[in-house]
Amino acid sequence: GTHLARARTIGRRWYKPLYSLHLRDDRQVVTFVFLHELFHLLVKLARRNTRQKESMCDRFAARYLVDRCGATVCDEKGRPVPRDVWDFQDLEAFVDAARDRRVGQRPATRRKKPSPPLAPAATEAAAVRQASPGQQLMLFPV
Repeated sequence: GTHLARARTIGRRWYKPLYSLHLRDDRQVVTFVFLHELFHLLVKLARRNTRQKESMCDRFAARYLVDRCGATVCDEKGRPVPRDVWDFQDLEAFVDAARDRRVGQRPATRRKKPSPPLAPAATEAAAVRQASPGQQLMLFPV
């Protein structure tokens, strides 16, 4: 079950109806989990508040599975839920800042920077390491 729906209030309390996503096989379950976690990453890359986004992540994954894989969203009694009840946010606009503006452009070629010449002490240390291969390499000078 997921909390895809809009929150409802009764008096001073609020709740979210529990909806289930009917999937065909294990691959769709793995796809749901992957897309859910991917939306968490997009929220972070967009520099949005990362707290309390579980429902949004579920909606993002459910939207894909409904559109591409034919999954259905059902209420607690097993009846299909109309899409406008659970798909009410523009999730792409929410994470639009995470979009790479350079998509489709060819990356610039980079030239290798020449490596700086080794200091005399580093050269001597390398010679010592090569001369005594059986000894332990020290990370810090003793």
